[in-house]
Amino acid sequence: MPNSTTLQKYCMPENPDEVANFTFINNGTDEFTIETEGAHLKAIHPPGHTTDHLCYWLEEERALFSGDTILGQGTTEFEDLYDYLNSLKLILNLSPTKIYPGHGPVVENPRETLAHYISHRQQRSNQILDALKQSSDGLDPSEITKIVYTVMYRISQEFVLGDLKK
Repeated sequence: MPNSTTLQKYCMPENPDEVANFTFINNGTDEFTIETEGAHLKAIHPPGHTTDHLCYWLEEERALFSGDTILGQGTTEFEDLYDYLNSLKLILNLSPTKIYPGHGPVVENPRETLAHYISHRQQRSNQILDALKQSSDGLDPSEITKIVYTVMYRISQEFVLGDLKK
């Protein structure tokens, strides 16, 4: 294809000359739009779930293909809570009419769902801070997890670690 562009996330090739064929999307500063007749699909970079995560915004329908940033049910894992919360706010500001997640049902009420995700993470942050304040000897992440989460999952401890990093 004469004018084709390859979209690459993070994987760097062994040969640096090959990088010239890639278009990199940096944290909210770059855009990449795939244009077809009647549709514009914009790649956006909302880090948090992973540092190299991409979502796709279908402009004509104000619909977001969220991958793992927003799930159709429950909450997602994230690498960096600060980035993740900023990404949720970025998506909220897009005012999507629908979100098509990588897992679960279509999100028909994006504003409410995004507000819930943000509120839920803030509630967990407050619980972690309260647990730390109530302990005179300090707590390690596994102890905090047992206090904050009623059922201990491996991911719960990762959430605590992400919150402590924030």
